[in-house]
Amino acid sequence: MKKLIVNALCKGYYAGTKYTAEDFFKVLYILKYVFEGGVVFNLQIKNNLPWSREQRVALISDINKVHNFSVKDTYYFHIINRFENGDGYGLKI
Repeated sequence: MKKLIVNALCKGYYAGTKYTAEDFFKVLYILKYVFEGGVVFNLQIKNNLPWSREQRVALISDINKVHNFSVKDTYYFHIINRFENGDGYGLKI
């Protein structure tokens, strides 16, 4: 799932049929702020998202470090903590 999330963030969409948008959001809830369900694609990055390239790269880099999508994983906890208490990867408005 980690590879699918990273690919979706890099490409800007996920067009697969194996997982739904809710499956992505269950694994990492902050993706609700990045993606929306689309007619053509299962997920696509929101059009009105004021998100810089650096912030996207930072999130992708942090997701690549995750071993297990659980708060017991240090890198997963870092992502959640940065989203909740830090700059929010530029996603919080």
